[in-house]
Amino acid sequence: MMARLLPEETRELLLDRAEHRFWTFGFKKTTVDEVVADVGISKGSFYQFFESKDDLMLATIARWYQRIFEEQQSLIKNSQLPPAEKLRHILIAPILRTYRQYEAHPEVQDMIIMAHNALPTTLQSLIQQQLALVTGVLEEGRKSGHFAFADAAHTAQALHHMTHGFWPPYACVQGTQAIEQALNDVLDLVFQGLAAPAR
Repeated sequence: MMARLLPEETRELLLDRAEHRFWTFGFKKTTVDEVVADVGISKGSFYQFFESKDDLMLATIARWYQRIFEEQQSLIKNSQLPPAEKLRHILIAPILRTYRQYEAHPEVQDMIIMAHNALPTTLQSLIQQQLALVTGVLEEGRKSGHFAFADAAHTAQALHHMTHGFWPPYACVQGTQAIEQALNDVLDLVFQGLAAPAR
């Protein structure tokens, strides 16, 4: 007999099973009935955690990006990495990981397309946290003499807007390798502009 799970454990298990099914079979081919059967709870219990399959989908995406953000938080503590490399990782890594998921799990594309309009609202808290992270690295770069700019928060927002067009499903270039190259080209140009004048 399966041990009784705490509500938070049940919610995480629902997210785990849904994520697996979405990535394996796609959003449209996954049903709430299948997910609750995987977890071993009733359909009524499911609705204590999520309003709908769409709500479940958005929660799986938010959790995935939360994990990436936590990795970024660890990375910026590395004092051996120069500020430009920290920024490059923060701005590029989530986009590339998303495209690698596309390549490994083509079925996930329908989910990203369906979620596209809702994602800015769903991820608003994470976007703000990432902007704060970028702002902190910019300040670090200014203090160490690597960068020169007028306003860190405004510069962080500009960097966010510059890289936004590379996010799926409607990237301005196609293919993970081409996207990585284009992002690096954009950031090389940005870092030239941010570079503090030689003393």
